[in-house]
Amino acid sequence: MGYWLGTLIFFIIQVIVTVCINVFDKKPSHGLSHTLAITAVVQCWFLWSIVYMAQMHPLIQPGNK
Repeated sequence: MGYWLGTLIFFIIQVIVTVCINVFDKKPSHGLSHTLAITAVVQCWFLWSIVYMAQMHPLIQPGNK
């Protein structure tokens, strides 16, 4: 799975979560739910992207035994 495909998957997850909040959350804290959902998905994507990029160029080279 490439970097841009993973980013697209996180974007699709965000769209689905936003639609679910719009449909099912009718509380006065509707804006807070959006803020929390966006923050959660962005932070998960950020962590995933750091781990993905760290595996592309590792700092420690494998050694031969």
